[in-house]
Amino acid sequence: MAAALLGTLPMPVSGSEAVGQCEKEFLASSFEPITSISDVDPAVLRVVTSRFRSGELALADVGEAFQRTDVVVFRRLPSRRLMVAGKTTGHWFVAYEHGGRGYHHALVVVSVERDGPRICYFARGWADPNLEALKNAVRQGKLKPDDVDSEYY
Repeated sequence: MAAALLGTLPMPVSGSEAVGQCEKEFLASSFEPITSISDVDPAVLRVVTSRFRSGELALADVGEAFQRTDVVVFRRLPSRRLMVAGKTTGHWFVAYEHGGRGYHHALVVVSVERDGPRICYFARGWADPNLEALKNAVRQGKLKPDDVDSEYY
């Protein structure tokens, strides 16, 4: 009986398998696009911004000023700016520009679970600021997966 029950339970997945599964779900899902930080679930935003270095301001909203380069002109500007976000049942994504030395784009996919949101996918590279362009950039390797456990996004 126990063996029969074990066969019906999902097997735990390793870290790399979980990332791959999350990437597949991101590519296959239809997301409701979000273009304002105020419309992102605060718990999801907290999980994403918790990976920013302490003392850094969070995210500028779409179209707002931010520190695009490593030449700091206005210290009160964030070094990241929202490109687009999206939500679907069970997942959110947040794509942003990351200024400073080595300007690039970042994509963070968050799984919403019973015990709270959890980052399940993180990629860096280049993409246009819309969902289809982000998905294409992942498929084409223009946004490359990075370590979801990295201390610094």
